[in-house]
Parts: sequence; C-alpha cells; structure tokens
Amino acid sequence: MSLHQLAAHSPLPSDDLSKILVPSGIKILLELIRDAYFELVQMRKIDLSMTENQITEEWYVCLQFIWPQSAAYHLKLAPIHQKEDESDRKSRRGSPPTIDFCFRAQWNRQAYFGAECKLIEANDKTLCDRYIENGVNRYIDGRYGQKFSKGAMLGYVRQTKCSDVAAEIRNRINRLAGSPQLVQTDKLLPFEDHYISKHSRLKGLSPFTVHHLLFLFELA
Repeated sequence: MSLHQLAAHSPLPSDDLSKILVPSGIKILLELIRDAYFELVQMRKIDLSMTENQITEEWYVCLQFIWPQSAAYHLKLAPIHQKEDESDRKSRRGSPPTIDFCFRAQWNRQAYFGAECKLIEANDKTLCDRYIENGVNRYIDGRYGQKFSKGAMLGYVRQTKCSDVAAEIRNRINRLAGSPQLVQTDKLLPFEDHYISKHSRLKGLSPFTVHHLLFLFELA
C-alpha cells in the first residue's frame, strides 16, 4: 500500500493518541526517554559550557540510535525534534509555540506526547521559575498538547542535587491553581528522579498529567 493509500485509510480522531498510549504505552515512552539519558551519561558528552538546546540535541541523538530497537518503535508514533503546536493558530499572532520534542501520532500533527526541556538548579531562582512559567504552564494553558492529557518535563541538573531541585519545583507547583502536588514515583527504576503532577486546565483535555524527569549530569 502506498503512503497516499495508507493516509486515506487512516482516520484522524482527536482521541487517537489515547487509544495508542494507554498507561503501558506511556511507560514505554518514558523508559525510552530514560534509556536515552542513561546512554548520554555513559558517553559523558555534557559539559558546563553547553546550552539547553545543545544538551537536548545530544540527548535526541541518543534517542534516535536506540529508538528502532525499543518497544516504542511499534507504537505507530514518530519522534520529532522541535515540534510546532498549531492548535491555536487562528487566535495567536506570530509563530506557533514550539515544544522541544515529541512523539507524534501517525497522520495527526496535533496529537502528540511532548517533552519540554529546561536547565534547572536548586540554587537558581530564575531557572526554577522558568521551568514552571515557560514549561509546565504551557501545558496547563493549552499552548502544548491540547489533544492529549499527558506530557513530560525534562530538567537538566548539573551542579545541585535532584532532590533539592524537586523541592523547588514542588514549592512552585503547590502555588498553582488548585494546589497540585508533585509526587515521586518508582515506575522508572533504576531511575529514581521521576515525579508526576496533575493539573486542571480550561483548554485541551483535562486533567493533565505532567511527568517530571530530572536528569543529573555529574561533571568532573
């Protein structure tokens, strides 16, 4: 069957990603994200001079290498680096918001499981605030992922402890509407720094769950 014929036989329901990504599917994607991080740590390619975008690019290279051998490869999703979200293109001026990467549903550009990446340190108020304001809040207000009820935040930690970073994130999340909670989980062991928070939102599927993964790069 040609690509054109395949597209013609593929419906585009708004809930198509939910049908693919049941909880077990989400876990597969999170494990892939985790494994790409482990690969990057082993390669020791990150240093203090690197920007957020440079770290994300290296991480994404690792993901691309392990993607074909992962269980996620069979979920009919496409990994995309720098994904524009056009959900509100009629009501917004300028370029659409761009999420750092996502796993997109087949033939539905706006149905995706996204991840926004941020540098963050426990002793840097600006970075901690930006993690919420330019990351978590973009899910909550519907700028990212309106057609799906889950997404991820990747926090790049290089100089402080992940537990201290989590405490700073928790304090800020508690102050958001509805006083959501940041809860540590054990779903991705041996990776320990995985947290979730659940939020109500007015635009897009609700409630919305954010998976927070704090990636520590121990630099010599």
